Amino acid sequence: MKLKSIYGLMLVMGGVFAACEPSTVDGPSGWSTPEDLNLSATPVVVDGKNSNQILVKNESPINSQWVTKQLVEGDVLSTFSEGTVYVTQLGEQQITFKGFNGGEMVEQTLTVQVDTISYITDAIRSRLCIEEGNSNVPQYFGVFFDENLIVFEQSMSADGQGGNTITVVSNPNPVLCTFKWGTASMNTNVGTITTYALGDDMDFTVEILTASGVTKTYNLGSFSAETYTELPAAITQLTGWHPETAPTGTKTWKFAEDGREWGNGQYGDKTGTWWMTTIDSQGGSTGTMTFDFANKTLTTTIDDPTKDKGNAAGVGTFDLDFSTASGNIICTLRTSGDANVPYPMLINESNLTREFQVVTLNDAELWLCAKHIDASPDPNEGTFWHFIPAE
Repeated sequence: MKLKSIYGLMLVMGGVFAACEPSTVDGPSGWSTPEDLNLSATPVVVDGKNSNQILVKNESPINSQWVTKQLVEGDVLSTFSEGTVYVTQLGEQQITFKGFNGGEMVEQTLTVQVDTISYITDAIRSRLCIEEGNSNVPQYFGVFFDENLIVFEQSMSADGQGGNTITVVSNPNPVLCTFKWGTASMNTNVGTITTYALGDDMDFTVEILTASGVTKTYNLGSFSAETYTELPAAITQLTGWHPETAPTGTKTWKFAEDGREWGNGQYGDKTGTWWMTTIDSQGGSTGTMTFDFANKTLTTTIDDPTKDKGNAAGVGTFDLDFSTASGNIICTLRTSGDANVPYPMLINESNLTREFQVVTLNDAELWLCAKHIDASPDPNEGTFWHFIPAE
């Protein structure tokens, strides 16, 4: 009786193991090479053409994994013995089968011919901006492209200056498009691309990716953003400037008066929460900084010039980089010349910095954060500065 019970338990355990993923299952003996497998991959025929949906079938007594490579989605894994998989590219496409055989992985690659993309994934559909009945956007994914079909327009200010946005109004080309204007980019077929770099002519280009995997870049022209027609709120909040309501506006900031002027915290947080103190307690001097966005100047004053620890009093320049926005980081502030943020010292090292991340900004409060320059025992530590308006 005991032997029967043990044998029954072994059968149950064997059933459990057979239901596991291929990575944990020892397959049956006798399947030693990929040539022993009984596999098939047959494209679904749509309108007389092989589509990108493929019926796969494993008739071997071994667990199944099917891996298909996609144009924009990476690899897709399916774990059934029989079913439908898809690819997103035309031409000869490979489907990789994986299974376990006696504790070792056995693989076989099947090749199919794809002549039409009948199934469009959500990732490709959203980039193409497909909308049924809308002639301004594509209705399928293919290979045709004509740059002359792209209709776009640059925004203009009331006085006729070129704005900082370009809108692609119509683009029925059935290929994936990535538009670039200077360092700004947009990966949908229609929409608005925004740059925050003013003054220089910048190429407006489109890089296409067709359903056959071909890429090519076209130059659609060179355009200069002369003024902000799409203005980040942070520019007005930090500098007091607005192209319509305050074209000569400036803004002056001073250190906060709550004893939390300078300190440290988790880099990228909205405020310094580990340890905050006064500038005076560190042997430095408080001061002010005035932003003049129209002239791109930064003016710094130092309350006690005898405490010159890292301070720079005078007039310099500044730059706001919105391409670094991520998480709590609104933009990056960079200074140069004879002005800097007052007491620009990095905590727990002797260096000063001229690059700051704006992590909290509104009409009444400003928090700056900066990374270490030297290696730090805690790579997540950031230095923080806390300001309020001076006027």
